[in-house]
Amino acid sequence: MRAPSTDGPGRCAAIAGRWLTFAGRWLALAGRWLTFAGRWLTLAGRWLTLAGRWLTLAGR
Repeated sequence: MRAPSTDGPGRCAAIAGRWLTFAGRWLALAGRWLTFAGRWLTLAGRWLTLAGRWLTLAGR
C-alpha cells in the first residue's frame, strides 16, 4: 500500500481549507465583538437621545 501523495491538488485544497477555517474563526470572533460593541453603542445612543430631549424640554 502506498501513502497518499503530499503534492498536487489535494495538498493545495488542504492548505486552503486550513486558511479558510482560520479566517472563518477570526471573522466569527470579530462578529461577536462587533455585536457586543453595537449593543453598547445602541444603548449609549438611546441615553443621549433621552438626555437631548430632556434638555430641549428644559430649555423651552
